[in-house]
Amino acid sequence: MDYIVQGMLGHLALLQQKLSEVHAKYIVMREQKMALVESNLKVNSTKGKLESLCRELQKQNKTIISESRRIAEEEDRKRQQLSQQFQTTIEDVSKKMEQQGKDYVSSLHDNEALQGKLKTFLAQYELREEHYAHQLQAKDLAC
Repeated sequence: MDYIVQGMLGHLALLQQKLSEVHAKYIVMREQKMALVESNLKVNSTKGKLESLCRELQKQNKTIISESRRIAEEEDRKRQQLSQQFQTTIEDVSKKMEQQGKDYVSSLHDNEALQGKLKTFLAQYELREEHYAHQLQAKDLAC
């Protein structure tokens, strides 16, 4: 019986040693689990912050795109308005130049007509002067 008790005690000692080993492994694994849970919490917290930042950046990006489009449309509208004003100014200047050309041609014709009248008048004046001169000569001769 001593032999059996000693076998049992040896077996009990072996079981206690294995229990100690398993308990040590349990403690190590529990600490690893706690570290992993803590790490997981940090990762999830960081993930949440990054997702929040991403949403904020997307919101700002949409705002920037919208503002850029608005500014581009406004600049395009201003450019078209300036282009239209420039075109209108060019048309006005062209019309004025055309009118001035017509006025110049009209003045030229008027000047030519006046020169013709003046020549005619001078010719008539010279004829009258000659006629009066002849009359005076005839009168002088008759006297």
